[in-house]
Amino acid sequence: MYSFGLNEAALAVYQVASWTRKNPCGVISATQAAALFRNEPATEDEIEEKIGFANRWTALHALIIFPALPVLMAIGAVRRTIPGWATTLRMSAGLIRRFGKDQGRRLWTKVRSGTMDELRQAIGTPRTAVLVTVGWNKAMSGVIRMDHPKRGLLPLSKFAITSWPFTAHTMIAAAYDPDHTSTGPDGEAVSTPWGFINSWTKPVDKLFWMTEDDFAAIWGFRAVVVPRHRMLIVTEEK
Repeated sequence: MYSFGLNEAALAVYQVASWTRKNPCGVISATQAAALFRNEPATEDEIEEKIGFANRWTALHALIIFPALPVLMAIGAVRRTIPGWATTLRMSAGLIRRFGKDQGRRLWTKVRSGTMDELRQAIGTPRTAVLVTVGWNKAMSGVIRMDHPKRGLLPLSKFAITSWPFTAHTMIAAAYDPDHTSTGPDGEAVSTPWGFINSWTKPVDKLFWMTEDDFAAIWGFRAVVVPRHRMLIVTEEK
């Protein structure tokens, strides 16, 4: 199952490198999720514009200007926690609705907890984008793979933020392919059925892939600000 009925290469072009930006995974994922509905990935200039938009209306700004921060967050009016920092799935939902409106589309969003089976079902639903929030710490041994010269085996522990005990990350869950395999450290074939549009590379022809167990572990990771098994489902209202 591949989102929007596209193949891996067609989905992989929605990946945009985030290395030169500050914690933009939620904004990039929201931008490209909305772009999937127009059948054309967002450009680098569009990504920068969307990040700038998100940075201008954050929870910090709302807290300073208004006393009604919980209400503003509940209706999706807050786009990031603070400028250049994290974006929750509910904030991403607000961004997606706004970015859809910019395209002349009415995008419907729902943030919910789910099971692996429900996530698989959502990926296979026509014209539906699904974002997931995952988390991990330096003690976890999971890896995310891309069979590409510059992105081989990526141990998740290396991406734990040094000054924090854990890392949270948002990606688009774009594929579930039980027949997909990746190359392991010794050249062996490793079953990696879960495929993601991820903001760790420039557009290439490959998605990022994870094993069933590794993805189950990071999607089930729980921290104070990282609810487990959360997903954001996006569809288009007709």
